[in-house]
Amino acid sequence: MMLLVLVGMTSAGYLLVTGHVNRQISSDIQHAHEVYVQAQREAFAQLVSTARNISQEPGLLAALLTAHAPTVRSTLEESFPRPGIDLLALSLESGPGQTLAEGSKPHLVSPRVLASDAIQSLVRQVTRGARVAYGNAMIFETFLRLVAIPVANPGGGVIGVMVLGQEIDQAAIERYQPLLRTEVALFDAQALVGSTLPGRLAQLQALEAGRVEFSLDGTGYLGQVYPVLAGDGRTPVARLLLAHASDNYWAPYRSFALQGLLVSGAILVVAAVLGMVISRRTLTRPLSLLAAATRKIAAGDLAWRVELKREDELGELADSFNRMLDDLRQSNEALEHNRRRFHDFAASSSDWLWETDAGGRITYLSPGFKASLGMDSQECLGRTWQEVFPEDDLEALTARLQPQRDRGFPFKELSFRVCLHDGTIRDLRISGIPVREQDRFAGFRGTASDISKQRINEERVALLSNQDQLTGLTNRRRFLVDLAHEIRRAQAHDRQGVLMLVDLDHLKLLNDAAGYAVGDEMIVQVAGVLERLSREEDILGRISGDEFALTLPDLGLDAARAQAARILEAITQCRPVRTKAGVPINVSASIGLVAFPDQGTDPVELIAKADSAMYAAKDAGRNRFEVFDEASMSREHIGGLLASRNRVLRGLEEDRFELHFQPIASVLNGEVHHFETLVRMRDDSGQVIPPGAFIPAAEQFGLIGRVDKEIVRKAIYHIATLPDALSQVGFSINLSGLSVGEDELLRLIENCLDETGLDPARITFELTETAACENMSLAAEFLGRIRQLGCRIALDDFGVGFSSFSYLKHLHVDMLKIDGSFIRDIASNQEDQLFVKALVDVARGMGIRTIAEFVESEAAFRLLQRLGVDYVQGYYIGRPEPAITGDGLHGFARRLNPGGGQVVNG
Repeated sequence: MMLLVLVGMTSAGYLLVTGHVNRQISSDIQHAHEVYVQAQREAFAQLVSTARNISQEPGLLAALLTAHAPTVRSTLEESFPRPGIDLLALSLESGPGQTLAEGSKPHLVSPRVLASDAIQSLVRQVTRGARVAYGNAMIFETFLRLVAIPVANPGGGVIGVMVLGQEIDQAAIERYQPLLRTEVALFDAQALVGSTLPGRLAQLQALEAGRVEFSLDGTGYLGQVYPVLAGDGRTPVARLLLAHASDNYWAPYRSFALQGLLVSGAILVVAAVLGMVISRRTLTRPLSLLAAATRKIAAGDLAWRVELKREDELGELADSFNRMLDDLRQSNEALEHNRRRFHDFAASSSDWLWETDAGGRITYLSPGFKASLGMDSQECLGRTWQEVFPEDDLEALTARLQPQRDRGFPFKELSFRVCLHDGTIRDLRISGIPVREQDRFAGFRGTASDISKQRINEERVALLSNQDQLTGLTNRRRFLVDLAHEIRRAQAHDRQGVLMLVDLDHLKLLNDAAGYAVGDEMIVQVAGVLERLSREEDILGRISGDEFALTLPDLGLDAARAQAARILEAITQCRPVRTKAGVPINVSASIGLVAFPDQGTDPVELIAKADSAMYAAKDAGRNRFEVFDEASMSREHIGGLLASRNRVLRGLEEDRFELHFQPIASVLNGEVHHFETLVRMRDDSGQVIPPGAFIPAAEQFGLIGRVDKEIVRKAIYHIATLPDALSQVGFSINLSGLSVGEDELLRLIENCLDETGLDPARITFELTETAACENMSLAAEFLGRIRQLGCRIALDDFGVGFSSFSYLKHLHVDMLKIDGSFIRDIASNQEDQLFVKALVDVARGMGIRTIAEFVESEAAFRLLQRLGVDYVQGYYIGRPEPAITGDGLHGFARRLNPGGGQVVNG
């Protein structure tokens, strides 16, 4: 009888569990679909944000405003590739139907694809006024997520439509799996985009939209097929399958059923024994309670209790039964809690977890391994790391995983490089601790992470610190290091070499006449000439705005003269692609040559001598070369440099440096926001010497660091003694690029602030854009430490150097000072207006305030007000003065607003 009851209850339980499992799978799939939809929204939002950032880049806007397709195409090539973007297309307003594009795959930018309805329908939506258009498309077996936005003209209106595409491939589908916690497949009638299921395309195509039940490789699945729609919201372009393996849901119930059957069997045996001793009436109720408990356990209800109050053996059995249920329930809860916690940690971590046995063979890899490296973790189990990556040298890791005298030792952040099956190179960092079981070494377990992006960023920063960003050549800092190495090599091997200094003639006049874009283009062309004509062993660098240096090892002066002649001839053939109408462009250069080690062994001295020879070439008529002559040139140019050096030394030793202050005012009310601290020097006769007459010499002879420290010290102590009426006014102090990274200067700033008690928020340190970007990593660390002291940072002369807002994310500056070359003629030059407007808009979006220098007229000031500049500086505002007067503080505000105002410091 009891057996029949158990069979009946088991059958009923099976039907109930089947219904529950089906409902649970449907609920989980519905939840997974909701998560997928939300992930899609976020991905589209991120794509739109990226599109808007690209559309606001000054370089792209400037190119689009030219309406010149080759220029736009060149800018697109420079803007691509970008992380997470597989298609970047621009549909130009000025050229109906003309679409330019860059893509990660050649077929994505074919005319057929760009003219397809999938892309053109989005362009039409934006053209009709939509602020953004979304869509999906299947293009030649490539699935793209698409967005389109209008590209706004800074002067008003729209100048084009930008379309961004992001490919969804097998790797992307696999990344969805831990997020959705379900099996995922994306396919259409011709292609399988990606799948975490083992089935082939033909098997998946047989599944109709809606709820589906199917079997793959002997495993049963329950799922739902959803249509993926195009941009019109109606046309299906693919199908999305979300499914769960039914066996995963049945596993706990099978376990509980087995436990229930075992317990039930035990109870039946106990009941049979007791039945032979105790009368049927005495056992009926207790056995009924135990039978009920057994059915509850079989149904998975571990919270059930046997309510039996007896003082005999049956009572003890009931109590033991209840205690067993309590222990089992607590164990299951603890086990489930630990399982979920471990799963959440492993799934959410960007790192991945691993474990090996005593022989170094892998026994466990968390899901992050596949997400990070795209490799199947199951195929790696039972193999050593060296067997997983057979082509790589993993000797250091293998040695760490080998026990020594039955002991393992922990290790941290061991780095190595591996090559994946597809040829991709990855940098990994791994840490581990030994595991002991039953007092014996059992293997290792630990964490690992993919640091490839970090390594790439480190290498990029290192490259930036040694490379001129306009030409890609070695910068001055790196060139001096390489030149010193060549000099030592020439001395060691008793060989000769020549240093060549190439200076472009009249570059400043070219910039003023044709614009800085043309000047930059000519610099790039000349760099190309020098690269083309230099030998493989030569060292080429751009050491200043219009100067190039070329080291010619193992070459005599006669051969160097011939090389200089070839270079001069090639430079005269350079012509810009774009220039202002009516402005003829003729380019030439002057070259100075000096031999090493015969004429010098110090890099700075050699450059000074080559500079002297170069100026001799300029004095002789330009477009020629001269060889350094110790007798004549030392007395003239070198003698002048030495005189300048001695003048700077006397200025430092005899306290001849003086401070002048020029006001920087707010465009809102004209009140002074802060003063720029400028430096002057007195000569022997008491005349004031401007900085341009002594700063270059200080930099040339390595004295600029002492000058910077002297000015910083004098400025901070002077500001601290100003009257209370100026306590809310800020001051900016200029620093040379050669002082970047000096710990001694940082300590001086900190000590001066501590000794004077001056509020560091009143002090802003100015550094030129070029100096900051020549050594990005060093400048970012140096400026970061200044900000930690509480001071602010301004980037000076912005717009004539690297002019890339991507660098500002690393430097964290508070203000940008727009170079005066864009301000002098802004009232009449529309190109300057467009540049300043674009710069101000992007800076404001990054939370950076802007200062316009060289404001010398009311017309320029009023225009800058309309363009949104925050602060202005120039003779129209106020001239540099040795002392701050009431007129210097409030004079401009009174002229601007006779009603007066309050001094602010924001």
